[in-house]
Amino acid sequence: MQSLLNHLLTLRDNEAARRLACVDTARELGYSKWSDDKSGELGRMYRTADATVKALDARIAEQREEIRRSGADNPLVQAVKAAGHGGGATERTSRAETESWARRVAQQFCARNAEHRAISTGVLDVPSLVPPFVSLMRWPTRLIDLLLNRIPIDQNAVEYYRETARTNNADVVADLATKPTSTFTLTPIQDRARVIAHLSEPIPARYLADVDQVQPFLAREMAQGILAALEAEVVAGDGTGEHMTGILNTPGTTQIAFDTDILTTIRHSFTELQQIGEAPDAIALNPADAETVDLTRWGTAGGLLTSGFDHPNTAGYGSSSNFFGPSDEVKRVISPSVPQGTAIIGDWGTAITLYLRESMSLMLNYWSSELFETNAFVMRCEMRSVVGVLRPQAFAIATLHA
Repeated sequence: MQSLLNHLLTLRDNEAARRLACVDTARELGYSKWSDDKSGELGRMYRTADATVKALDARIAEQREEIRRSGADNPLVQAVKAAGHGGGATERTSRAETESWARRVAQQFCARNAEHRAISTGVLDVPSLVPPFVSLMRWPTRLIDLLLNRIPIDQNAVEYYRETARTNNADVVADLATKPTSTFTLTPIQDRARVIAHLSEPIPARYLADVDQVQPFLAREMAQGILAALEAEVVAGDGTGEHMTGILNTPGTTQIAFDTDILTTIRHSFTELQQIGEAPDAIALNPADAETVDLTRWGTAGGLLTSGFDHPNTAGYGSSSNFFGPSDEVKRVISPSVPQGTAIIGDWGTAITLYLRESMSLMLNYWSSELFETNAFVMRCEMRSVVGVLRPQAFAIATLHA
């Protein structure tokens, strides 16, 4: 029990240090509030660390209370245990046994009119992450914002379970009749974290002193480059070499053929997912396909209800909800990582997980002989993660052109 508490305390100290590092970095960059960071990454890192610290504080308090209940920190209990392994009980240990027994009996009597609570005194497995954030931002600005399940892992290898079959045969059953059997097949998938990284070119060190915005500009650009590469892997990684296995190359996704036009095909994708019990929450489109949708005009076949500057965006009038779903439930994200001519409609909130071995880090190097001689520095940005598609059928891959 004490070793578990020590481990929790270590995790708490690490997260507290990460939280403090975010504050120090913000001060060094001259930020007075988190919104000064245009990328938003620094504020999100701080809030994540802060929420994790609070969650660990609660878990530490529970563990300390459990240790107290078990008697591990009670000298009377420890005296009784020591007496049980000795050759005979002394007057002191006999008295300790009597007092301990009396205390337990009194607690049992008092508990009859007190709150009952199940207590586990076994060794608990400490999760490597207590995810404090589970809600999707109202308007995601890029594809990575759709990945709600972000779970840190404590080693390079990871194993997760993918649902490869689902047949629901539940039905009404008469007395003594055999119940129908439903099939829910889970396949273990073993994978490992991949490194995504890049370097800047050598930059004159004087820029840091002469131009205040150089460091935040470089940090933002380096971070955006990592996120763009991660998005490309999430969508289209082919699983070879150091590449992850992205959504488009995961077997078992729901394939949607082109039907009449882009909007009809997208709407048909929702129908196909709903028919198999899935609840899509977002659409990912290539910028060119998003342009085609936005510029679609009325035709001889009838009016097209898309939002425009001269109509209110309300259901049934000047609204595209009949194509994309309610705007407060289904998001549309535009990303160049999605191939032109393809739309990905799916349950991004629960059917895919991003496993994080190392969060994004940014480092400066002044100290190689070449850089020292030229008074320059190089910046390195990297992260280590892998994506896992847990429920492939929850993603519809729609072909938008004949």
